[in-house]
Amino acid sequence: MHGGPFSKDPDHAFQYGYAYQRLCSLTGSFLDNSCFCPYRGEWLSIVDQGQRAGHAPPLEPEVVEAVMQCIQWMRRAESRPGFGIIGFSS
Repeated sequence: MHGGPFSKDPDHAFQYGYAYQRLCSLTGSFLDNSCFCPYRGEWLSIVDQGQRAGHAPPLEPEVVEAVMQCIQWMRRAESRPGFGIIGFSS
């Protein structure tokens, strides 16, 4: 996605984010994110560590579930050439 022209007024920056989110909602599809909502502080870092090779000790079941959800997102994107994964938080 290529945007612009962009306003030089920093007070307008948030509007580009909302516009991008709206375009994604119109042209993309919602993927299950139940392992990540509601957002919980350091949760993304914990899940990211769970995707690294050679992890020990064994992962907690909720981390495994979240990692599997991420893998499902990647498989979905891979099956649709030209598409990717975009996340928004508010």
